Amino acid sequence: TTGTIIKSGNVTWELDLGGDAKLIAQAEKLNMKKALVRGAYYKKPGVEIAERHIVKVKSLAAAGAP
Repeated sequence: TTGTIIKSGNVTWELDLGGDAKLIAQAEKLNMKKALVRGAYYKKPGVEIAERHIVKVKSLAAAGAP
């Protein structure tokens, strides 16, 4: 996996932060909090998980933030 995920109920998306230090720091800050993620969604076949749902992140913010 990408190492960063978002879960909502029984749905899981992997977040592709692209190695961007600012996005990684923001993801760490928002760990276990509600967040707003913007980016491009795509599916990718996996080994352990048959179909991976991934978002190539453009921005990441606390939910409710402007």
